[in-house]
Amino acid sequence: MKKYIFLSILFLLTLVSAQESNAVVEVVDMNENSESEESPQSFFTQGTIETGGTTGDTQAGDYVIIACTTTVDVSNSFNSPTPDGWTLLDAGQCDGNRCISAIWGKFTNDPDPEIITCDWNEPRAVFVAGSFRYRDVDTSNPIIDIACSSGSGETALAPSIIVEPGGQLAAIVAFNLDQNILPPPEESPITFAEFDAFAQAFICSTAIDQNIGISGVTGPVASGGPTGEGMFDIGMPAVWRACTLALRMQTRNVPTLSEWGLIAMAALLGIVGFMVIRRRKVTA
Repeated sequence: MKKYIFLSILFLLTLVSAQESNAVVEVVDMNENSESEESPQSFFTQGTIETGGTTGDTQAGDYVIIACTTTVDVSNSFNSPTPDGWTLLDAGQCDGNRCISAIWGKFTNDPDPEIITCDWNEPRAVFVAGSFRYRDVDTSNPIIDIACSSGSGETALAPSIIVEPGGQLAAIVAFNLDQNILPPPEESPITFAEFDAFAQAFICSTAIDQNIGISGVTGPVASGGPTGEGMFDIGMPAVWRACTLALRMQTRNVPTLSEWGLIAMAALLGIVGFMVIRRRKVTA
């Protein structure tokens, strides 16, 4: 009897351990930087962003999102970031063709933070960028949904998208202020009615007659369905481009009904076996 009790309890512990080891771990990292030059002769066509290293750890296999923004003179556009391997998730203009923004994603094989270079075609005086780094994203189909919109005004609106339970939501807003060389607006997060941000990033850059910024938030989603619009209070007139995207995380290994039955049976056998041993000791 003791042998069977041991095997039953061991089986129970093995099942419980298997479920816990497959729990989704959500690790988010963020970083942002800006570059600006005060001289028109010092316009540039590239800027860098570090993917991770400021909050939390980094590992090979992490999924990284980067967003880069600069201004437009005639018809500016971004090239693919370097090192290579990025998938373009969105690229577009702010309202009125005064700024451009692009978002890329990829799984990284580098366990350490990486320096990524964004480059564009027209020499400009300002550049802003941000990154989020995630752990345990679904490797076969990482993107649940993404939607972007452009507009103008003091409030930017990130579109509503459909999310799945256990996913990761991110919203990114790029903007170009109407006024020239003014202090950047006060930092305020992008807010959703049914979503609380886990991490956020914000940066502005000012040079010559240009003033741009980027803001982003991210966090886990408890339940599925539409997110509703995300609101970002810029605080002064601006043109903007806002994107909402959702990442699919690796599936949690939840016990099936049959597995729960085996767990319950193992526990019952353990209890019965313990009672039998105790009764024999009392009889002896």
